Amino acid sequence: MKSPEQELYDTIFSKIMDMGYTVYDYLPPANENVEYPFVVVGNVESVGQANKGALFATISIHIDVWGSRTDRISVTTITDAIYKTLVNGIQGENYEYKPRFNENTKQFMQDTSVPDQIFNRGMLDLNYFY
Repeated sequence: MKSPEQELYDTIFSKIMDMGYTVYDYLPPANENVEYPFVVVGNVESVGQANKGALFATISIHIDVWGSRTDRISVTTITDAIYKTLVNGIQGENYEYKPRFNENTKQFMQDTSVPDQIFNRGMLDLNYFY
């Protein structure tokens, strides 16, 4: 059986693919010549918690939408569509992931971290408990 973190990652990855977007589990290097826009399902973090009657965890997952300098509208549209699809919770095969609404963020920026390049970037940090 998969860990709760891996199940959430795989479920989100599949849902985004099912939406028709190109999805990677890594940021492709420049020599791969990928087409923009694309989505990267990235880091996952799990923090265990307990109370008197139960053990549970909060799982955070980071999703990036990358586009070229001319893809601003596409990046914001894709970021928003993914957010709306995932923000209300996810039913996995073995776990149900409930949203932590007050901890979810959606951000847009122009990324200039690569010299002489401008990318449009949407970022989602989504938090669930199970």
